[in-house]
Amino acid sequence: MARQIASIFVWVELTAGEHHFAPRPVEAAQPPEIQHAWMLRRNTIWSRMQRDRPGLHYPSLVIELRKLAASLARMIDTT
Repeated sequence: MARQIASIFVWVELTAGEHHFAPRPVEAAQPPEIQHAWMLRRNTIWSRMQRDRPGLHYPSLVIELRKLAASLARMIDTT
């Protein structure tokens, strides 16, 4: 789940798209009940990543993921 959330975040940063439309191939391969559970958890984690609350690890994760997305964007733009 954590890798999928990170992937979604980077996809949103690179495309300026909405997180609802990010590809989620690992989730798609899961049974429907797992997909539903992941959807609920994904939305909770996503909302936490949008806040800047001290003590949570999400703001630090967002900073690192933004760095990664910027690096990927530079690599894509130079090819």
